[in-house]
Amino acid sequence: MYHIIFLQETWLAKQTLDKLTDISDNHFACGTAEVNHTKGITSGRPYGGTAILWNKKLNAKIFMNQDQSITGLEVCLDSSSLNFINVYMPYCCDSNYHEYTNYLSKISTLCDEMDSPNILIVGDFNACPNNNFGVLLSQYCLEHELKISDKINLPVDSFTYVSDTHGTCGWLDHVVASKSAHDSIQNIEILHQFILSDHRPVAATIKTAAIPQNLLCGNKTQHEKNMNWNKATQQQKLKYQQAGKIWLSKIPLFEELTSYDNPTCKKQKHIDMLEIFNTNIVEALKRAASEVLTNSPKQKHNVPGWNKDVREKHKAARQAYLFWIDNHTPKSGPIFDIMKESTKEFKYALNACRKSQQKCKADAMAEALRNRSPKKFWQSIRKSKKS
Repeated sequence: MYHIIFLQETWLAKQTLDKLTDISDNHFACGTAEVNHTKGITSGRPYGGTAILWNKKLNAKIFMNQDQSITGLEVCLDSSSLNFINVYMPYCCDSNYHEYTNYLSKISTLCDEMDSPNILIVGDFNACPNNNFGVLLSQYCLEHELKISDKINLPVDSFTYVSDTHGTCGWLDHVVASKSAHDSIQNIEILHQFILSDHRPVAATIKTAAIPQNLLCGNKTQHEKNMNWNKATQQQKLKYQQAGKIWLSKIPLFEELTSYDNPTCKKQKHIDMLEIFNTNIVEALKRAASEVLTNSPKQKHNVPGWNKDVREKHKAARQAYLFWIDNHTPKSGPIFDIMKESTKEFKYALNACRKSQQKCKADAMAEALRNRSPKKFWQSIRKSKKS
């Protein structure tokens, strides 16, 4: 499992962003959406949106931008910090040129506002090396002393996008890094084994020990999940006491305060020390509670009917796609035809499963209404929101 996951074009509406928290029990999640159902009937499918999932053990905090296509995450390490900017850039065409340059300006502004020089800009740039936006991105990186790390580390014929219809390929997704962040990257790879989307995930491994120290980085921990003590068992409470003692013992004491005996002191220096000490106590107890109360059993979020109707088609489509890659991605012929047809059959079966799932939910709600059972009706509504 990856520590941080960046998503683009989630197709979620503002009213359905809570679905992000269902993806992983081990990650916090935050996202943006361009679609708002309260503004009336939405025609067509949802569009746009970005999201970030980060491991709950990370000392990290999200930072937002007014634009729905950009989200950021700051990860504080022991003596440095690492800033991530997740982007979903406009599609490459002449009419989007000025919009694209505007997005690059927004990214520059975000970078300038950061205390740390360790910056990674990741996501769907819609910029192939050989198209207009690819040239624009290269010029931008040169001017701002940034590196396109995936282009440096991967073969020149790499690609992250495959058109299921035409079989055409493109290198649209990138990892752009400042020099210090680029030097900390150990490995970058394109995960061709995942074929659910027409974009293939890009994975990077970062050696945090290689990141230069940043004295401006704080050491506060972020715990955004509320702790429900009403459901805690006696064993969990005992574990919390033990974990609390360990975390509290790590808090440094201000020697100046331990020997000070003036309860009415108004010195700002001492007030600041007390605030820091209080914050450390609260964060230590949150750490302890997080260790005890968030290790609940993982819930599986499977598509009903996958094993019966979709599993074999997914396996066949994946094998055909990997075989197509091994044969240098031909644009016609039997290998291309098999890849294209198997992908189409897999996606058709998957969509059929999802439609069947929605129909079953709608039937359950209708049955509850017919039987005048408001309790069952609202239970089915709640289940519908969770799935």
